[in-house]
Amino acid sequence: MAKIKIITDSSAYIKEDIVRARGIDVMKLNYEMDGVHYKEGFPGSFNDFFDKLRNSDSFPKTSQPSAGDFMEMFKKALDEDQEVVAILLSSGVSGTYNSAVLAVQMLQTDKITVIDSLCTAAHLKNMVLLACNLSESGRSRAEIEEEVLMYRDRIGINFTVGTLEYLQKGGRLSITKAKIGNILNLKPVLKMNEGRLELDKTVRGKKRALNYMIDTIPHDVKKVSIMHVMNEGEVTKYAELVKEKFPNVEIEIEELGPIVGAHIGPNSFGFGYKY
Repeated sequence: MAKIKIITDSSAYIKEDIVRARGIDVMKLNYEMDGVHYKEGFPGSFNDFFDKLRNSDSFPKTSQPSAGDFMEMFKKALDEDQEVVAILLSSGVSGTYNSAVLAVQMLQTDKITVIDSLCTAAHLKNMVLLACNLSESGRSRAEIEEEVLMYRDRIGINFTVGTLEYLQKGGRLSITKAKIGNILNLKPVLKMNEGRLELDKTVRGKKRALNYMIDTIPHDVKKVSIMHVMNEGEVTKYAELVKEKFPNVEIEIEELGPIVGAHIGPNSFGFGYKY
């Protein structure tokens, strides 16, 4: 067993077989849909949720794990004589990180490091897997934290939506602006900036959005993660476009689950890049 336990949350969207094989503990995030409470699952199990989302007039409510939830998970690792590195969803979009920090304070331990990823999804997944590799090679908590923060400093992400409907339902856009935007076929390109979601640019049409997003990928990119919500057929074609421009780059395709995907909706996609 590795000396240092790596913990993350379900918005990293790491496949269940990888989680089990690498010994990663995953804090499942919570959401409520049509009055029913759920915990977010693993990739491969999200289609039912998005089918319900398409056919429901209501919008899911998400909630962060409590400090008590994290205390229980942390204490289990400590009881097994393991130290902990927890890498979590950006504090700019969720209180998950703050709950974990509070749990550490309540446990009064110096054996846990909590890292704010300032991101989510594929980038969070890759930080977690990097931490696993370092832990398995015998690196210390401080060394793992240093390497993960170096990774965090050289990433970017942008994405666009299939329709403005879900940004409106989630409270990020007024009903009027959403209706006008859909009529004009406006596509907002959003980005993560210091852990917070921001509008980068608005263009007309998906093709222009796609071209702009690919153009913003830096020339020295090392890896591109194409993320999507029920849109794998299209993003597979986008991977070919990225490969044409960056023939030596590693490309992966990742699906997004309810916690992230509900706010942008089906047919949305984005590019996460490491340079």
